[in-house]
Amino acid sequence: MILSISKKLEIEKCAGEFIGVGKFNLDVLPDFAHFLQVGIDNGQENNYFEYAVDLLAKKVILKAVSTDDIPCLEIDFPEDLERALQLFS
Repeated sequence: MILSISKKLEIEKCAGEFIGVGKFNLDVLPDFAHFLQVGIDNGQENNYFEYAVDLLAKKVILKAVSTDDIPCLEIDFPEDLERALQLFS
């Protein structure tokens, strides 16, 4: 179960990393949409998705899925894309 997500969590208390991919049931979408807007209203334009997921985790049960055996790579910069193309070619 996901209790909180943030770049400011204490590593010792963490059991995983949010890779930015989520599947949400229809029944939580109104709350999620509201929390997305709350993030924007609170100046979280560069972090509003994670901000909203963190707020949502405090209201509903969110389950984590392990990606340990799934190759993945975050792509933020051109060199990340190059690495991904090499890794997954």
